[in-house]
Amino acid sequence: MTRAIATRLACLAAAAAVAVPLAVGPIAAAPVAAAGPRLDLVGTTRYLVQPQRHRVHVTVDLIATNRSVETITTRYVYDHANLAVLPGAVGFHASNDGLKVPSSIAARTPSSTLVAIRFAKRLGSGHSTTLRLTFDLPDPGGRPSRQVRVGPSLVAFPVWAFGSRGVAGSSVSVRVPAGYKVTVGAGKLGRPTIEADGTTSLTTGSLADPFALSGYVLADRAGAYAETPLNIPVDGGTAHLVLRAWTDDPAWARKTATLLKRAIPALSKSIGLPYRPTAPIAIEETVARSIDGLSGVYEPAAGTIRIAYTAPPSVVIRSVAHLWFDEALFADRWIVEGLVSQATAEAALRLDLRADEPASGPTAAGAFPLNAWVADPGRGPEAEASEAYGYAASAELVRLIAARTGADGLRAVLRAAIDRSASQPVDWRGLLDLLEQQAGVDATDLWRTWVARPEDTALLDARALARFQDPELVRDANGWALPPSIDADLAAWRFDDAEAAMTKARAILDARDELAVAAAVAGLELPPNLRAAFEDGDAEAAAAEARIERAIVDQIVAAEQAGAATSSSPLVAVGLLGQEPMAQLAAARSAFSAGDLSAAQAKAIGAREAWAGASDLGGLRLRASIALGLVAGLVALLVSARLRRPRRERKWFETGAR
Repeated sequence: MTRAIATRLACLAAAAAVAVPLAVGPIAAAPVAAAGPRLDLVGTTRYLVQPQRHRVHVTVDLIATNRSVETITTRYVYDHANLAVLPGAVGFHASNDGLKVPSSIAARTPSSTLVAIRFAKRLGSGHSTTLRLTFDLPDPGGRPSRQVRVGPSLVAFPVWAFGSRGVAGSSVSVRVPAGYKVTVGAGKLGRPTIEADGTTSLTTGSLADPFALSGYVLADRAGAYAETPLNIPVDGGTAHLVLRAWTDDPAWARKTATLLKRAIPALSKSIGLPYRPTAPIAIEETVARSIDGLSGVYEPAAGTIRIAYTAPPSVVIRSVAHLWFDEALFADRWIVEGLVSQATAEAALRLDLRADEPASGPTAAGAFPLNAWVADPGRGPEAEASEAYGYAASAELVRLIAARTGADGLRAVLRAAIDRSASQPVDWRGLLDLLEQQAGVDATDLWRTWVARPEDTALLDARALARFQDPELVRDANGWALPPSIDADLAAWRFDDAEAAMTKARAILDARDELAVAAAVAGLELPPNLRAAFEDGDAEAAAAEARIERAIVDQIVAAEQAGAATSSSPLVAVGLLGQEPMAQLAAARSAFSAGDLSAAQAKAIGAREAWAGASDLGGLRLRASIALGLVAGLVALLVSARLRRPRRERKWFETGAR
């Protein structure tokens, strides 16, 4: 798209002037430099796009002026002019002041074609003449990235202005048929204007220097696509693709289909993961302008990969690699692009193609944390530099990660990411966790160097503290599973919540350990209640359970102590008649171990109270027995006395009673 200005400078030096003596006589002194030859050219150039003829027709109208100054002895005249035109130009026709004149190709190079235009008559000093040169820029076919493409679907060609360097007044206009969307790819060619007949025109106006213009025009028209279905075996299945190429560009279709048939299996082997899409994916030929200036774009929602017609094979491979890695799998752009770069590089090696990614370090000019790499950086030099760094840095970071995990470790991480992405895409935090869980790799240092923004660094610090505390807590749990909320908080990077949950868990474990000591001293087996409440994650219930169990242990111990302190006196024996505190204590122990805390408590209290009150109850029972004996004796005496009383007294008594 860029012309070789140095070549044009050499070729546009116009024709050599012919020095003609003015008189016969002594030779005059050498003229000053200002009197030397000079031919100025000012050109008006029109480019007419002719898609059906696959060419651009160019008309150049020139005003040639002989600016040389005559001397006393010499005048300068020109008999032809040299004009450097675009490479590949053909079909030259020239005229001078309306008269057909010869034109010939003086030289061809890859960057220009030098045309010599013969004047109808010599051009003397101070005089001007008009020249017209017409030629065609044909579409040569072949490479999709060729500079000149002219067809029903796409028009692309370079635009030059013609004239002498530094001489103002030259201009350029371009006309494209109706139906095309026209873009100025380079150069100041003015804004596209739709004419009354539907054609689009571009006009520069008067140029201060024709050599300052180096333009490129791109125009495309929505037209019919030729569709080619491709079913490519991959990873035990089939990748169903539909190749959509412009009907007038079968070469792109053939080339891309051949590449895809090789690239898809190579990517599958390099990545080592299942091919995920189930519906057919359309791979569509397009222009870079329609995809924001990019060479390739994967649009998951539409199931389409759009690839610029000028894209090299590495871009095609990279675009297809997004079928394995996209935003549905990973939430952060740098992860997707880094993995795509890694897969593209490995597949390119398998295919013996170049796909080198530029290396870039965290201290490179314009470096930034990869978590700050946005999807739409805007336009301009800073945005371009940001994009370049983002792609290069993400590729380098994934390369460093893969060096630590190895191929198998990285695949294990990616498989786990696929499983986790079923609920939500994995972000930079989730990937850091998966590297540790699946590959045993701590990549925190890489995250601090390449990924983390200042606000992310605080999270990494909190994570480091939590990771330090969690293994200690697991060890202290001694076989008990930690409450699930802790793992959930750690996985979600809710480290404040995780810290609070770990503090509660640690308090419960401390209470468990104290309870275990007390139970062991008492010869008791702890019930499963506390463990169940702890592992269920109900901290309040677990804490209450620990307090209740400890209270019952103390009550059982108190009952045992009461039994041990009770003497074997007759009073105690009398007090324990009808009670079995030893059986109650045994029942309390069994109920406690079985987790029936209410029964254990009732039995323990009953046994303790039985022992504690045995002596008093024995005394009470003894006194009651004596009292009963006395009452019984008195009653017996009364009965006996009544039986011994004389009959007369009884009769009087009976009479008196009546």
